Parts: sequence; C-alpha cells; structure tokens
Amino acid sequence: MFESTTTLNILPGRLADSVVILRRMIVPILRAQAGLLSLAVIPQPHANQVAILSIWKSRAHAQAVEYDPRYRLAVKLLDPLILEKRAENEQKPLWPQFRSAILSPN
Repeated sequence: MFESTTTLNILPGRLADSVVILRRMIVPILRAQAGLLSLAVIPQPHANQVAILSIWKSRAHAQAVEYDPRYRLAVKLLDPLILEKRAENEQKPLWPQFRSAILSPN
C-alpha cells in the first residue's frame, strides 16, 4: 500500500474557499481513480491548513491522477489560495499497524 499526505498552508481568510474546491472538485476526481482505498480532507482552522490523506493500492495508482486533465485544472483553481504545499509520500505496509492498533488499543 502507498500512503500520501499533503498539507496545504492556505492564505489567511481563504480556508473555507479552499475546502469547497477540494471537496467539490478534487475529491470526486480522486474517488474515481482506480486503486484509491481511503481518502480524508481535514481542515485545520487554527493553523490555516488543510491536510489531504489518501491510501492507495500502489504508488503507481497514486501517481496516475497527475495525468488526469480534470485534476490538473482543479488544482490550478486551488493554486491561488495556497501559500505552501508540503507532500509526504511513503510506501509502507499499513495492515500490521492497523491490526496492532485494533487488537491491542492503548
């Protein structure tokens, strides 16, 4: 599995606008992509940030969305609202972590 976390630092006062663009335009495109297992958009108003967390079957599945012209257009609409974008992508076996958290929660 492949996990991707993207954190967007948003211009002051534009957090709500960015969340609308993400949820109405970008999330539907991502959800339609083959290989997407889970997706969450998490606004963080206190920090003027939005975190986008996604889990994919493979890195190739996650990267395929970059070639979708609808995705590129939607991202361009979001660009003027972003101060900084930070992405963390990691290939890792997620099931052992989830299994241990479920079987032995602390």
